[in-house]
Amino acid sequence: MEEKEKEELILYPNPTDGEITLVNYQGGVETLKLVDALGKLVFFQVVNVSSAGVIINFEHLPKGMYYLKSTTEGMTFEINKK
Repeated sequence: MEEKEKEELILYPNPTDGEITLVNYQGGVETLKLVDALGKLVFFQVVNVSSAGVIINFEHLPKGMYYLKSTTEGMTFEINKK
């Protein structure tokens, strides 16, 4: 694995049935915001993400496109919930 890849957040599976795993090989605290396709905040959490990963569950939300934003890393993931 390249060094650049180890510094980034990794999210899987995508598409998902409502549960995703977020991994950060550098470790650290992440502030996460999940918004729907209309920009409405549907989930907010501060988590300690490590190489072991953290599971985020949003099975209760309807199917559709969501955007997971890490305000700490400045990254945005497009998530397709099926």
